[in-house]
This record gives sequence, structure tokens and C-alpha cells, in this order.
Amino acid sequence: MTLTRNYHGVALRNRPDLFVSEALALTCAARCERPHRVVMGADGQFLVVVNADAMRLARAGFEVRA
Repeated sequence: MTLTRNYHGVALRNRPDLFVSEALALTCAARCERPHRVVMGADGQFLVVVNADAMRLARAGFEVRA
């Protein structure tokens, strides 16, 4: 497993989808083929990421919203 993506110093396996609206992020996460989570990122951004990346971000102090 290679962790090639980086979000504010946290190595991620996949590229996160970035949104400025939580509602849009939740809609995107609900429509994904695989289970995805919404994480509140820096500067008011919301990230839609796979579960493994959500846990990495949570350990780094980011808030998992859904």
C-alpha cells in the first residue's frame, strides 16, 4: 500500500473530493459506489474520503462529520 496523497501533512491513499458546502459533501458521499465519509477539513472545507482515509484524518485531529 502506498500513501501518495497528502492533505495538510496527513498521508492519504486516495485523492479526497473537496466541497465548501456540507450538504453537497453529504450528497456526494451518499451517492458513491463504495462507502465514503465526510470530514471537516481546514479552512471550512469538507472532504469526501474512503473510510480508511477518514480514520487517518481523525487520528490527525480532523472531525469526521458523517
